[in-house]
Amino acid sequence: MVRYDDGAWYCPRHGLLVTAKALVALYQVEGDADWSEICAVIGEVLPEVILKIEAAESSSRPFDTERRQP
Repeated sequence: MVRYDDGAWYCPRHGLLVTAKALVALYQVEGDADWSEICAVIGEVLPEVILKIEAAESSSRPFDTERRQP
């Protein structure tokens, strides 16, 4: 699970969606986009979400039950 600054908890995939939506919202503003906030989301939030997704995916992969002959 991923916890955001507002205290909400999300599963990793939903957290990635929430993060992507936040980036789009910060970018699609009238005038100049707030790149300091965009960089903060990319640098602080996104890496944690990606790590949790990768960890969840690697732990849910089925084990290789095929025996290999030398």
